[in-house]
Amino acid sequence: MIGLPQHQSPASLRHILQHPSAGLKRCMHHAQLLNSLSAVILPLLPKPLARHCQIVNWRNGVLIMGTDSAVWATRLRYLKPKIVRRLQRHPALQSIKDIMIKVQPTPPPFRPKRSFRVEMSPATAGMVFRLAGEISSPELSDALQRLALRFLERKPINNQQDREV
Repeated sequence: MIGLPQHQSPASLRHILQHPSAGLKRCMHHAQLLNSLSAVILPLLPKPLARHCQIVNWRNGVLIMGTDSAVWATRLRYLKPKIVRRLQRHPALQSIKDIMIKVQPTPPPFRPKRSFRVEMSPATAGMVFRLAGEISSPELSDALQRLALRFLERKPINNQQDREV
């Protein structure tokens, strides 16, 4: 019979971060490198351009930068030779050979879907309440009665009768 791997309980996040594997260590080191590169490179760019750029990766002397639109990518491409020379003058960035530019549009901010409010007239709520008593399933009957009571206990808003004086 083929032996199946035994299931181990998942490690806590704290344990993973305190005892990282070799792959996780490389990933964490690379993230720290990119963070450090951002702190050095972005201030060297023209301010309007820097606000729309981020350091995406660093690989074999090639700096990969992302912009949030094609307009800023075009501006960065136009300035690329000047920026490469400027970066090469920095002691930590002398090994830079080229800059690769990628457009990475910023996703729109998350907006939760609007919830809709269920409305039920008092007459309908009364009918649902009475019909709930006829249902043989106690769970369903109770749920429908609770639902109907929510609308029976509300005071009508902007009722036609309230408007008449």
